[in-house]
Amino acid sequence: SKVFNVKAVKSLIFKLFVPNFGFFFLAVLSLFCICLHYFFSYTIFLLLHSLMSLIHTAKLLRVKPVYVLRQLIRACGVFPEMATNRYFRLYSGSVESQFFIGLVPFRCCSGYVKLPPEKFAPKKQGDGGKDLPTEAKKLQLNSAEELYAEIRDKNFNAVGSVLSKKAKVISAAFEERHNAKTVGEIKQFVSQLPHMQAARGSLANHTSIAELIKDVTTSEDFFDKLTVEQEFMSGIDTDKVNSYIEDCIAQKHPLIKVLRLVCLQSVCNSGLKQKVLDYYKREILQTYGYEHILTLHNLEKAGLLKPQTGGRNNYPTIRKTLRLWMDDVNEQNPTDISYVYSGYAPLSVRLAQLLSRPGWRSIEEVLRILPGPHFEERQPLPTGLQKKRQPGENRVTLIFFLGGVTFAEIAALRFLSQLEDGGTEYVIATTKLINGASWIESLMEKPF
Repeated sequence: SKVFNVKAVKSLIFKLFVPNFGFFFLAVLSLFCICLHYFFSYTIFLLLHSLMSLIHTAKLLRVKPVYVLRQLIRACGVFPEMATNRYFRLYSGSVESQFFIGLVPFRCCSGYVKLPPEKFAPKKQGDGGKDLPTEAKKLQLNSAEELYAEIRDKNFNAVGSVLSKKAKVISAAFEERHNAKTVGEIKQFVSQLPHMQAARGSLANHTSIAELIKDVTTSEDFFDKLTVEQEFMSGIDTDKVNSYIEDCIAQKHPLIKVLRLVCLQSVCNSGLKQKVLDYYKREILQTYGYEHILTLHNLEKAGLLKPQTGGRNNYPTIRKTLRLWMDDVNEQNPTDISYVYSGYAPLSVRLAQLLSRPGWRSIEEVLRILPGPHFEERQPLPTGLQKKRQPGENRVTLIFFLGGVTFAEIAALRFLSQLEDGGTEYVIATTKLINGASWIESLMEKPF
């Protein structure tokens, strides 16, 4: 198990609250926790109490107040990390999962991707087969890039139409040069040329990236994995050895891929039957090496891989009550957060949505069977600092993910913020940006 750095969290909270936001001038502050260890939540709870004491020294209110703070620990929603292939259903998740080589925390998900050089070679070079670049193309992707900001939260199936429309707009803009007759019109066109050229270059880059991702998503293996994950999340055949996982082990597919599927089956079944668990363990150790017994032990300690204890399987109840699985999903024009996984709604984000409206009282029974305790703490402001919300002003909610957050969860929260009837603006803080591979890898032991 990993050591929780309380000092680091305290420093992070002070950085978030003190220099950047006027979070102390709150009308109402609520603290909601779903956590694996009560100690973690209680530590944050005490830190917030100490921060609230600074309210009495405040004089001016210059920024939006945060009305609600929610703290979520990774254990409350592990499905986003386990669902390997679903990560490809979101464009930003697809890029990160395949090509990401580095992340800069708290900077709009800034980072770099390394891409195969042959996909970005000029056509003349590619046709001749000579002078092809040998170094990988390195791109920085963040919200400052107009096109990436537009498509990053799109389901991958909706990206193609966006790129096509963008290509037509850029092409039409370049054709405008033929209509420029006067000096003034030519000058105006020339002034727009740098932006147009940058847009065309960006379009070419993302078209090439989309082609690379499509090569993966249209493969037979991708479809097989996607089918298995859909079956697990729908509660189908989760209590027996899966033939696809058997084949992956026999063909010695990457261990991380195998572990993610086995853990997903375990989580969706509230544990595996002892004989099924023993079979998976034996096959993994005999195929990949007995040094991985430590990795399996870590997964068990984290609760991702465990035997059934005889109790009921709670996942079907959670899935049905919280509407985690949606059969009819509009990927082009989504109406629900489940679009980010082509049918699965991230548990952590669904909880945030329900807390905003109608509240958690309607799902008290489900909250009791989720990992860890949950509680609510209200800290009213002194009368002199209270301020009424203006008509049309959104309520600001800060959600703190301890243990990491995925791109899909970020996209789902952005989607909730953009809903016309949402009335809530979400601010996201986290200890790390993660995906399934990085999360499982952090639990793997590498003695050699």
